Amino acid sequence: MKFSSNRVPFRWRILAFLVPILMLSSCKDDGMIWDMYPVNVNIYIQDTDGANLLSPSVTGSLYGKKIVVKYQGEEYELDWDANETRHYMPSFSGLSLKTDYTQSGDHYEKDVNKNYLSFGEFDGEDNQDISISLNIEGYPEPWEISVSHRIKWKRNKPQVTNTATLNGKEVSYDNIRISL
Repeated sequence: MKFSSNRVPFRWRILAFLVPILMLSSCKDDGMIWDMYPVNVNIYIQDTDGANLLSPSVTGSLYGKKIVVKYQGEEYELDWDANETRHYMPSFSGLSLKTDYTQSGDHYEKDVNKNYLSFGEFDGEDNQDISISLNIEGYPEPWEISVSHRIKWKRNKPQVTNTATLNGKEVSYDNIRISL
């Protein structure tokens, strides 16, 4: 079978038509909706033996003392009487006292020996650079805490990187601990 030089074979015309269609169909949205966690600055305060100084039952506890975070020119004082809830409602609430849970048999219970401070919430879908000063009554020098939250999308999936510093030294974002 001979082809003229100005005529394209039928199979090449079919391929030229199908390839772009197949390529476009492979780029469609996978239908996944991503809910991004908000960013919080969680701070654990302990003594040199590791006892949680935010627990009311620990000797030398800070419980009830004035604790303030300074952020972007505003002061946020801890309200010791605010009730914590397990219902998730993302919104900026300033400085709050949170409690982790401990497994007890087949259920979980609040453990006041696992209290921590939480400052936030910040939108987890955006890159964030958060710098705060933590002031505790009876301690003359504030603690300077910085958190960097970076989100990148690769192949329609988020890749999140969080870093933190305490007084200029790198610390684990998930474990910002202050020892007094």
